[in-house]
Amino acid sequence: MVIEENNNLVLFSGCSHKGIENIIDSIEKKHDLHFTHVVGGFHFSHYDSFNIKQTTYLHKLSRKFKKRDNTVFYTGHCTGNEAYQELKKELEGSLNRLKTGSEVIF
Repeated sequence: MVIEENNNLVLFSGCSHKGIENIIDSIEKKHDLHFTHVVGGFHFSHYDSFNIKQTTYLHKLSRKFKKRDNTVFYTGHCTGNEAYQELKKELEGSLNRLKTGSEVIF
């Protein structure tokens, strides 16, 4: 779901099953948009830092997201604690965790 309001373009996604990158890219390309906010689960709850393929993908994703200077990410529990911490190292203030009762004002 995409909502545009007050100069913000917000993508809401449930658990993206490791496809948040594809979801963002396909919608932005198809509609010539750039999201200011992305809210959704990134489905890394089973992330294994010893799995080189998973770690490589996670770091690739964090570098790609970091290039999005004007996008803020909010993610939930299905991203997983370990993957969230890894992403947070690269994304710092542009990655936020949503928990029960969290409030986000766009």
